[in-house]
Amino acid sequence: MARDVLLLLITPSGWLWVTSLLVSIATLHAVTERLASALTASYRAYHRWEFVLARYTLGAHNIVVRILTSDLLYVGACFVTIGCATGSVGLCVLAFVQNDIESSVSSELRFLLVGMMSGLYYLMLRSPLGLDGSSYMLSITGCSVLLSSILPAGGTGFGICVWFVCAQLILSYFLAGVTKVFGAVWRDGTAVGLILGSRHYGLRWGYSFCERHAFIGRLVTHAVLVFELGFVFILVLPHSCVVGLLVIAFAFHLANATLMGLGQFVPAFLAAYPAVFYCWCQLWGTFQFAAPGDPTALARNLQLTTVMASVCCP
Repeated sequence: MARDVLLLLITPSGWLWVTSLLVSIATLHAVTERLASALTASYRAYHRWEFVLARYTLGAHNIVVRILTSDLLYVGACFVTIGCATGSVGLCVLAFVQNDIESSVSSELRFLLVGMMSGLYYLMLRSPLGLDGSSYMLSITGCSVLLSSILPAGGTGFGICVWFVCAQLILSYFLAGVTKVFGAVWRDGTAVGLILGSRHYGLRWGYSFCERHAFIGRLVTHAVLVFELGFVFILVLPHSCVVGLLVIAFAFHLANATLMGLGQFVPAFLAAYPAVFYCWCQLWGTFQFAAPGDPTALARNLQLTTVMASVCCP
């Protein structure tokens, strides 16, 4: 079973299938949160069209602008995007149940991906405040998988889409680490404790723990720096380190979701992880696309899958 899953991650059709599934789940999660917040007082306070217009050089009395920034259209876009994401998840699951991953990217799935990403971008444009990294990561991965589903599988354009997602993921972690290095609180190891003591991302018991155990707080702070700065080397590491670093990255986002409430980062960044497996195999030339009846390529693919499976599932 582990070999089959890993083989999915390093074939064009497998990458398309698993990334489409993860992007759809992440979009479903993100837009459901937006829809829930649409009924709250805070939404009505800062999502009114007057505040949205403040981000753009648009005419406040333009009827088209008023329609595009209406609350009714916002809520409707949420429902449409949720419907497209749910349908996309259903098609991906159906393809897996029917053991038909190779032909899972159908015209119906492409249509749903178009509707899903169009709705997501509209909701992003409607945000009067700055968006976080999860929104941008999800939009980049979603548009890349949509474009790659149109291009010939395994071709140059397809490869550019996958490598773009991989590069974006690496830069997201690395540049976050570079930015932190310039902060004195990150260098002296007090950043995590201060974040947990903040009003917006605070957690009382976490802050108290860091106050009582300053050494552990400094250790966690510096560990975050090492992880983010070291992620840039993931494609030149041995396969065991690649798997380990992605597990650490996933645990990092789970911890942020639990301690700081940054739940959207978990599915948004998880959707980009398959691109790392795919690009690692392409970079080291350990995987070949096997034509029907090609024993040499099939043997190499089986060997690679066996090696990767032995690492993940010893």
